[in-house]
Amino acid sequence: MLLTVLAVLPVFLLSALAPLVRGDLGGSRTVLGVAVGAFFGVSAAGSVPGGRLCERRGIPVALRTGTALSAVALLGVGLLGRTWPSLIALLCVGGVGNALIQPAANAMLSVTVPRRRRGTAFGIKQSAVPGATLLGGVAVGAVAPLAGWRMVFVVAGLAAGAGVVAVARLHPAVPDRRPRGSGSDASLRRLAIGAALAVAAANSLGAYLVEHAVADGWSASQAGALLSASSVVGIIARLVWSRTGDRHPATRQLQVVAALMAAGSLGLVALAVDVAAVAAAGALLAFATVWGWNGLFLHAITERWADRPAGATGVTQAGAFAGSVVGPPAFGLVVDTAGWSPAWLLLAVLAVAGGAMVRGAAASPG
Repeated sequence: MLLTVLAVLPVFLLSALAPLVRGDLGGSRTVLGVAVGAFFGVSAAGSVPGGRLCERRGIPVALRTGTALSAVALLGVGLLGRTWPSLIALLCVGGVGNALIQPAANAMLSVTVPRRRRGTAFGIKQSAVPGATLLGGVAVGAVAPLAGWRMVFVVAGLAAGAGVVAVARLHPAVPDRRPRGSGSDASLRRLAIGAALAVAAANSLGAYLVEHAVADGWSASQAGALLSASSVVGIIARLVWSRTGDRHPATRQLQVVAALMAAGSLGLVALAVDVAAVAAAGALLAFATVWGWNGLFLHAITERWADRPAGATGVTQAGAFAGSVVGPPAFGLVVDTAGWSPAWLLLAVLAVAGGAMVRGAAASPG
């Protein structure tokens, strides 16, 4: 979990600190979306090769290399990110690290954790993303006002450097033989599309929640507190939903994932309502649902494609990252041109469409 927090920390720190960063560098909300999209675009392009590298060279190599790249990205943003082009270039370095760390971590859990506890393990691992937003929310309210947003990135980069040292001592015992997988490539592609749609909604939510709250009149500290509270809900939800994977087969797990994606649309619709209490409740519901399915989803993938867990999750996470490429920039563009409410309603439609795609893949044979 700690390594995967470091993998996504560059982009979610930027999202949480966006008002301060834009105050320093200038730029519109669309530029912020482009920066977030660039990180996930590189992650999408690198996920399938990253999964293959992990299968060939081993889990520790992929984790060590990815964590080192995350450290470079975090330190670079803090020390060298003086313009949006330089900041985006450094985020792309972090995107490569993310593309290596994610499938390697999935493979490690699938081959080293007993089946009866594997769903819980994936829930812990997938708590990394809301954990990163939680750290970002804390940084907005507690660290950035005292030390500045750049120092937040520098401290995070030093932590990632310590992670490189820690992962050098990691040597998971990988079994010589793996169980056969039962999933087809066609189902895997459909699941990747479903993940792309739902993650386009989820990561736009994470990227713009603070901006939305500030635009509605909340202070930066209040907006950071909302993000932190929503992140805690997201962490709990991922743990709770992922534990159901310890008791149900992969098909049932995917059906639950589809239901969570669809339920998340209700929270996103609530964010379109111009009432602070309703919007706050919508954020909490959306983080519990449209952000809560990831661990269970990955557990189902590694179980259905047990013979190639890194490669299979590399494919689905390429879809998820592709959704993050399109989602935040499109959301920012809609906000700048039509306002917040139409943008939130667009995300609700994406969440429903993603759930429908996953439900169809779950019902298909193989």
